[in-house]
Amino acid sequence: MLHDVLEILNEAGVWTHMQRADVDKLIADIVTLACDRYDCNSGEILEGHEAFGICCCCLKSFEQLRRGMCPTCYKDEFGEEEEDDEDAS
Repeated sequence: MLHDVLEILNEAGVWTHMQRADVDKLIADIVTLACDRYDCNSGEILEGHEAFGICCCCLKSFEQLRRGMCPTCYKDEFGEEEEDDEDAS
């Protein structure tokens, strides 16, 4: 559900009225609340929203993500370094 809510807010242009740091914090706060209080999955919430640049694991802001993860989280998850290929999002 929150995945769809982020999409609705994106389509409404809400993020264009906010500073990047505020967008990052708001998205991280929403995901943290959902995961801590309601047992949601951050990867499912942020899937398809790589343009936000929020890592689905550590919830920090990064310019480029791979499979929704920053280079450090990707390496921790898959045991390999990030490469420049078509999988990079």
